[in-house]
Amino acid sequence: MARKKIVLVIVEGASDDTALGITLNQIFDRDSVHVHILHGDITTRKGIHSQNILSKIGNEVRTYARSQHYTAKDFKQIIHIIDTDGAYIPDNKIE
Repeated sequence: MARKKIVLVIVEGASDDTALGITLNQIFDRDSVHVHILHGDITTRKGIHSQNILSKIGNEVRTYARSQHYTAKDFKQIIHIIDTDGAYIPDNKIE
């Protein structure tokens, strides 16, 4: 029997995992869904911009894969879920 492929879902926090984990496992019932929590939005970190975001996310995926002893062939797909809460609020309005 073939080994299940991994669907890696990258989310910002534990509440995203709680909200989406069960549903994603149902959608990808033939695959193994793993949720990787970044503890914050990687797209808004200092030094991250449109020219380097793909490499930064790639680094996150490689780090996760190494820590779990996975290789590229173990993955079926990678999904990065971000939200836009606060994206359009000026810095002077954030407390």
